[in-house]
Amino acid sequence: TKKITTMPITFYMGLSALTIAITVSATANYQSILPDVLKWWFATTTVVWLYTLFVLRLTHRIKREILSWSFNFCALGYFASLLVLINIPFSQYTNDAWRWVLMNIVNFIPLIMIGVITEFILMVLLGAIGFFMDSWKIGSEIAELVGGHVLVYFFTFSITGIGMGYFGWLLNRHQKKIQRAVDNWAGRWLHCLMKEEEVVNETTNEGVRDDGETGTEADSTVIADGISTGVGPFELEMRESRPID
Repeated sequence: TKKITTMPITFYMGLSALTIAITVSATANYQSILPDVLKWWFATTTVVWLYTLFVLRLTHRIKREILSWSFNFCALGYFASLLVLINIPFSQYTNDAWRWVLMNIVNFIPLIMIGVITEFILMVLLGAIGFFMDSWKIGSEIAELVGGHVLVYFFTFSITGIGMGYFGWLLNRHQKKIQRAVDNWAGRWLHCLMKEEEVVNETTNEGVRDDGETGTEADSTVIADGISTGVGPFELEMRESRPID
């Protein structure tokens, strides 16, 4: 049977509509509290959803093709809802430095790291957009000090672009090392959450190996060895992708 990859998105939208309906029907002055309810609803639910999907991916309880729609949709909601909740960049609170620091810690940096680990480019792109927001804020502060010259923004964005390019090059160069490190961590600390059958189904190659073992048996051995030695799902996938002598 073909699995419906957009079902979690449909369910989430329906649940959000139900939350709005309950808020409107339960309070007489819903106009005043509905914006706050929505801000906290979307922020908290997307945070929980994103990190739940991340853990499910690390423990190999969900396949990438099933994960992609929900992960990308959730990342967009996560990025936007935290911007709205923390009230930057377009609000009267945009000059609060602590809000910018908090936004980078809980939003921009985690999106980039999760995107690098799981190889979802949209998350890396959203994090990069966040860093350009930081650049705009820094440029506006400098421009206010020196008189608002457009060259300030030009140099600020130029430096940010060069820095992001170099940072992206470093991430691309060390991506496999980062994935292996997270893999090993997941294998040690999250192995109790891993579902062996799901990993086997995802990594099994049909046919009989040269050593006489069937694909399922060989993969089961690799999975068991990986869990016992602290090797996570990404490393196992890399092992299975190597040619067999």
